[in-house]
Amino acid sequence: MEHGHIEPLISRVGTELMSCLMQAYPDLRALLEPRSHDVSGADGDLLTHCREKFARNIATIFGDMTVKRKGYRGPDAENQFPLDCELNLGQVDLSRSAKDAFMNVFLIYVRDEDFSRLLPEELNRSRSDDGRIKVMAFPPLGIQTLAPILCQRGHRVRMFDTCHPQMKAEHIAQAMTAERPDVIALSFLSTTTYPAAKTMAKRLKVEAPKTPIIAGGAFATGNSDRILGDCPDIDCVGVGEGEELLPDYLNHLGDTGSVAGLVWRNAGQIIRNAPRPLIRDLDQYPYPDRSSLPIDYIESMPLDVPAVLSLDKFCTMQTSRGCPYGCIYCDIPSLSQGKWRCRSAEHVLGEMQQLHEMGYRSIYLTDDHFL
Repeated sequence: MEHGHIEPLISRVGTELMSCLMQAYPDLRALLEPRSHDVSGADGDLLTHCREKFARNIATIFGDMTVKRKGYRGPDAENQFPLDCELNLGQVDLSRSAKDAFMNVFLIYVRDEDFSRLLPEELNRSRSDDGRIKVMAFPPLGIQTLAPILCQRGHRVRMFDTCHPQMKAEHIAQAMTAERPDVIALSFLSTTTYPAAKTMAKRLKVEAPKTPIIAGGAFATGNSDRILGDCPDIDCVGVGEGEELLPDYLNHLGDTGSVAGLVWRNAGQIIRNAPRPLIRDLDQYPYPDRSSLPIDYIESMPLDVPAVLSLDKFCTMQTSRGCPYGCIYCDIPSLSQGKWRCRSAEHVLGEMQQLHEMGYRSIYLTDDHFL
C-alpha cells in the first residue's frame, strides 16, 4: 500500500483502532508499529502526522465507540497502543478500501468582497461571547448542503466563508498547514467572483501543491472548460449537482475518469466525463448545516448592495430545483435539463420547523422556479 493511500485511510480513525488496522494492512504495521530509534525522514514525519490525526479525530468520529482493552505494547507510554480490542462502531464501515478512505475536506465559499459587509456596531442589538459575527450577506447554501452529506459518509469537513475576517486566503492557508486536508472544494457564484476564486486557488496551491482543488457551482458548471483552460491551479470542475458527485470524487481520487459529471485535466488535455443524471429524490439528504460556520447572516439586499432590510438572522432554503421553461435571458434550464423536481411537503416543513427552533424568523426561498 502506498503512503498516499495510507494517510487518508487512517486520518479518520482513532488511536484505539490502530492495532486492528495494522493487522489488516501489513505495510501499515511496518510504518506505524512503535519503534524507538529507526523512524526518521519522510516516514518519521508521516508517522508523527498520522498519530496527531488519530488523537484529534477520535472523539468526533467514534464518540459512541466502546473499547475493551486486553494488552499493550510499546517502549514508552507515548507509544503504547492496544494489542487487540472489541469495538462497537455503529454504522461505521471498516471494510472500506484505500480508495474509499475517509477524507479531510475543506469546503470554501469564495465571495467578491463587494458583496458582503460586517454589520455595523451601532446596529448590533445583541452581543454575545460565542465567537459568532454578524454579516450582511446571503448564506453559502451550497457548501452548507454538502457538509452534512460528507459527514454522514464518514468524511471530516471544515467550512469557510470568505466574508469572515478570519477566513481569508492567508487564514485558510494556515489551517491547511495545521490540518492537511486531502481535498479542497471551492464554490463561487458568478463572473465577478471568479477572479477571487482564481486568487484563492493559487494561494492554496502554493501551500499544498499536491492537494487537489475541485470547483463547483452554477458558474463553474457553465464554464468548466474555460476555467480549466484559464486557471492551472484548479484541477477539476464538478458539473451539476454535488450531493453525489463530490462523494464519488473523494472515493476515486486515483481514478477521476470514472466520476460522472467531472471535467478534469490530463497531460494538458481537458477531459469531460459522461454527464451525471439529475437527482430524483431530494428528500434523501440531511438538512443543511447552518451552525458550524461562526457567522450569523443578517437579512440584507443581495449582491453589490448589502444594505440591511431587517436585523433578523435569516437563511436561504431550496424547496425545488429546475425550471421547465426556456426564457431567453435565463440559463437555469440548461443547468437543470429543463426539468423541475421538488421536495416533499413533509421534508420542507421539517426543515422549517428546525429553522424556527434555531431562532430563524426570515427565510428566503431560492428555488429556480416558484409559481
